[in-house]
Amino acid sequence: MNAQYGYLAGPSDAMKQEIGQVVINHALCDQGLYGLFAAISGLKESQSVVVTRSLKLKAGALLDLLIAFRRSNESLIYPALLSRIDSCVADYRKLSNARNVIAHWHWGLSPEGEESATATNFLSMNHGNAAGTQLFTLQALKSISLGLFHVNTLMMTIAALSAPDVPSFVKEKALESFDDTYERVKEALLGLPDLPDEELT
Repeated sequence: MNAQYGYLAGPSDAMKQEIGQVVINHALCDQGLYGLFAAISGLKESQSVVVTRSLKLKAGALLDLLIAFRRSNESLIYPALLSRIDSCVADYRKLSNARNVIAHWHWGLSPEGEESATATNFLSMNHGNAAGTQLFTLQALKSISLGLFHVNTLMMTIAALSAPDVPSFVKEKALESFDDTYERVKEALLGLPDLPDEELT
């Protein structure tokens, strides 16, 4: 096709790339959800597989089941891990809501030279819902995608540390190391401005 032809739809290319990263990182959380469910349910690995497959559990239902087992097995779970599980659940729900807006709402164009755009729930707006529009920036999208990655890796870390043969001091040290590593990654990815393409070559 001749390079002079094309069309404009949606936000800037950088924002489109980060929208894709949000969707990818949210899907990755399925692995973390399953791993955490299997770890705190008390079920054998084969039983966890049977439950999720026979009931055809999707992420929302698996999350509800995970929460139910967290409550019923509270006395068996290391206290520091309990608080991490609760924060994972809260963050996953909040970030999933953001992901649904990002993935399913109608995106407008980015103003020229700006890394921001408006997402609109078109059908909701047609019914008079004034809350059906949200403004996103590239930085906000990066924060959401990184948040989803953090939730997934934390869920998998908790699952690994939930094994009964892991000493308490190892759990504490591992969580401390996890937090330190995440803060370094967060600072590196969100704390510095993006370089122009010509500066990356």
